[in-house]
Amino acid sequence: VLQMITDLKPDVVINMAAMVGSRYCYSQELDTYKANVLTAKAIADTVRKLSSTKLVYLATTAAYNGPEIVDEETPPAFYQTAYSMTKLIGELETSRLVPQDRLLVLRTVLVYGGRRDPASVLVELIKRGIAKETYPKTIGLNINARKALLHINDFTSAVLRLIEINASGVFVVGAPYAGYQYTKVLEELIHQGVPREVFQYITFDSSKDCLQHHSCNPNKLLKALNWSNKKWPSISLADGIALELNRYSTKI
Repeated sequence: VLQMITDLKPDVVINMAAMVGSRYCYSQELDTYKANVLTAKAIADTVRKLSSTKLVYLATTAAYNGPEIVDEETPPAFYQTAYSMTKLIGELETSRLVPQDRLLVLRTVLVYGGRRDPASVLVELIKRGIAKETYPKTIGLNINARKALLHINDFTSAVLRLIEINASGVFVVGAPYAGYQYTKVLEELIHQGVPREVFQYITFDSSKDCLQHHSCNPNKLLKALNWSNKKWPSISLADGIALELNRYSTKI
């Protein structure tokens, strides 16, 4: 891959390579370090040596968890997992190596949709319920925590637009969601015909360990994209989950 970047000298390199999943990263710390730190560093160093290639690095808001809303100025505050720690180091190494005018760092929230196993607790529960699979009797879902999820369609449109306008610097690509909205989503989905028993094993865990994804302040993103008057996100959490439910239902 590094040789290909050197030979092709592309206008833009998007580094989405990462080891994800807190539990898996915890059990495979060496591989996680190699993927999230060494690979990120190698790609950044390769891009640095090219004269005009721009690097888009997908970071994560997981390393910036805290009691406040996350924005571009939020300092790192969550070092408790191998995933968040290595992604933070990968971001710092990338920022150190690549000239700032050729670097776009995107701190992303939990992006869901577009695949059979979308990264959403609710969608996963719905899928398993439809497929009549067995699932755990307790699912950690913190009703009090601020959570931020973004549908893949909104995420993709924002990233492509940032590249198109040649943006550089750090942007939080997220949405301002609060935990109570999950309850509304559950109610709406039940009203839409999703069997109530699909949700019977959900427990609302307010422990500190569940504070994984917080609300984000997307003002800088929306200003850069000139989307101040645009509905953001364009796909609501309820609509997004319903969309994924319908997409999955057609495949089983």
